[in-house]
Amino acid sequence: MNVAGIDPGLTGALAIIDEYRVVFVDDLPVHQIHAGKRTRAELDLGGMRELLTSLTYDHVFIEQVAARPGQGVTSMFRFGLTAGQIVGLVAGLRVPYSLVLPQRGQRIASCGPAPDEARRRAGLRWTHPVGQFGGLDKLGSGYRQAANFSAAGAQYASSGVPPASMECGRLAL
Repeated sequence: MNVAGIDPGLTGALAIIDEYRVVFVDDLPVHQIHAGKRTRAELDLGGMRELLTSLTYDHVFIEQVAARPGQGVTSMFRFGLTAGQIVGLVAGLRVPYSLVLPQRGQRIASCGPAPDEARRRAGLRWTHPVGQFGGLDKLGSGYRQAANFSAAGAQYASSGVPPASMECGRLAL
């Protein structure tokens, strides 16, 4: 069984794993739009749909986002909008999905909230070349977070029972 994990956000990623290995991992598709004198990144919904329909998986696990202390109102709104677009797209494709609280996904992956810890744990779990996760730089963080959410999902999928530390059950109709 292949399961997908999505670390939402404009610097997020999509990872698909089976019982033994990472099958696919890549950045979420974004494009640049012009807003007045500025240019900003936005989720490419068409590209995301193409990506999701071109891959094989049985269930999608998406990080459940919430406001964080110290984040600006505009940035949190845009982050929530992007996460909502991803959930809406997955539901529209009629793919079963679950929302996973970050703390619970981290607990299942045996790592803390620090991105470096998620990168380290993902590197220990999968023996793929370091380049697959973008090395140890910050760009690899979304890859590793998505892979960790996939692993939490695989644990759920293999047993048929959600781990006690995971919010599951929000399935697309």
